[in-house]
Amino acid sequence: MTWRRAPIPVQANDTPGLDRIDGLVKGGPGLVGWGRAETRGRNQFNDMGAVYLSATGDRWEVVLVDTDVNPVDASEIAQLAASPRGIVAIGGVCCTTEERPALWRSLDGRSWQRLEYPAEFVGASIARVIGVPDGFIAVGSLDGRAAIWSSPDGSEWTAADPLDAGFGPGQVSAVTTTADGYLAAGWTDGETYDGAMWRSTDGLDWTRVELEAPFVGALDTVVGEIVPWAGGLWATGNEGPNAERVRCEQLLGAMASAGRQTFEPATTALSCGWGLETQWLSSDGISWERLPVRWAGGVAPLAGELIEYRFVRAGGPGLVALGEGFGDGFPSLFVSDDGREWRPLPPPRAFKPDQSVSGFVVDGRRLIAVGGDWDPNSGVAGSPAVWIGEAR
Repeated sequence: MTWRRAPIPVQANDTPGLDRIDGLVKGGPGLVGWGRAETRGRNQFNDMGAVYLSATGDRWEVVLVDTDVNPVDASEIAQLAASPRGIVAIGGVCCTTEERPALWRSLDGRSWQRLEYPAEFVGASIARVIGVPDGFIAVGSLDGRAAIWSSPDGSEWTAADPLDAGFGPGQVSAVTTTADGYLAAGWTDGETYDGAMWRSTDGLDWTRVELEAPFVGALDTVVGEIVPWAGGLWATGNEGPNAERVRCEQLLGAMASAGRQTFEPATTALSCGWGLETQWLSSDGISWERLPVRWAGGVAPLAGELIEYRFVRAGGPGLVALGEGFGDGFPSLFVSDDGREWRPLPPPRAFKPDQSVSGFVVDGRRLIAVGGDWDPNSGVAGSPAVWIGEAR
């Protein structure tokens, strides 16, 4: 690979993090990133939700998503998807005259329309939205139960029938296109968390895939991402003892309760970890193989071995991963022929320890990553960045 940085047309500012890119998808003009951009004096935060548009990754245009946002408020984009029918951005508006979820739509990424927030999304947690040829598919949970929605235009959304789909307590975390339709994955809550999957030929009607081991058993299992590739399907998620997960959730509940009593702002964003990152392989989406779990038995991986799968994409006949090697402490690129064994791409390296990556796509023989340079003084992202890799 040969690498180069592409310029981003943002103004220098005194506060790191006002301009940032949080994610990247293919679609629209070619590539669409989303995040925030400086709007000094517009609201108390001096920034606004924004999209970053590019045909190839070489030249970028920054567009504020501020349609129907009061001058003293700010917009935020949490999820974005691009399809042949346009682009949708799901997020919210806050914090002076209103504080509520929001939805925008655009045909070209430059002119945006704020839509009425769908009644179907009220009380829902949207985990992922993707663009498909006939519109959009969103997945997540509604009132604590797994849920999937579809839309032809981003405006009108229809929820999949929960009985036909076999939804229950839990969440749908991921959705992707396959050779014969769509596949969604997540988890269900019973005696333990069990990995779960659903299939659809049209994105409207969904049926539960009957899964057994290794997704169902005594351990808690959560499927967080699924990637179709030439060899079948590759999935990643989390697996661990039920008691460990329960203790984690109890700890979060206690911390949240203490925060409500003391009004401590730091407790508004809480997290704790349980289990180990786990990967699975399948040739047909029905029978799955659990791959060896790193750190199992307390044995550390080898130096440089891939241990964090931030982004995994199909690339040619194999897979490309942007993650982190054991002991490296910075983003690295790995490739795999079979989804089991990963090898690092040889130097020159694309990233440095003070850089972070928030989005990654494979476009033919080009790799495009977005993120930023970390500001060592503030500990937050500095200027947004784009890296373009060309396969020789």
